[in-house]
Amino acid sequence: YGGGAGGAIPYLLSAGFRATLVDQSKDAISHVNKIYNEETKFLGAFHIYEHELVKTSADAVLMIEVMEHMYDSQLEVALDNVKGFLRQSGKLLITVPNDEDLTLNQTYCPNCNHVWHGMQHVRKWDTKSLREYLEKNGFVLESVTETHILPNIKLFLSKKYFMGAMLLLLKKLTFQNPPHLIAVATKK
Repeated sequence: YGGGAGGAIPYLLSAGFRATLVDQSKDAISHVNKIYNEETKFLGAFHIYEHELVKTSADAVLMIEVMEHMYDSQLEVALDNVKGFLRQSGKLLITVPNDEDLTLNQTYCPNCNHVWHGMQHVRKWDTKSLREYLEKNGFVLESVTETHILPNIKLFLSKKYFMGAMLLLLKKLTFQNPPHLIAVATKK
């Protein structure tokens, strides 16, 4: 859910899973449908408001680095959609930044006089807030792990990004709390 350009799709398909993508970007949906249309286990890409077209009862839904981008109204719709996709006792797998200081990546626009987060994050999550939010919205948090998610190794090894990646790695390794949460929740 919130699958963007479908980065997880080839991994899911090659592991033998059936896969569906749901996103808000019509361009991303069109792109993913074109790329994976011939794959027998690819069930299609759909807009978040066309989710009723998803003709499957999913064992699991992935929300990878999505929830920190959503305001309450968007997140409530997303979690309602996810509950609709999941079979009873289905799993929701989530990754989010862990206890992120949103002020550290702010950008100011002098033309419109607005400040926003450079990655468009609108909320922060920690273990407690994630548990409370999910339980309030029909899920039971089974596990949550604080961890380091390292950058893509090919990107990490390229000369263009090496120095930035090294600084990011140093920041992650010296960060007081691991910078990401990986959570598994079950539909009630």
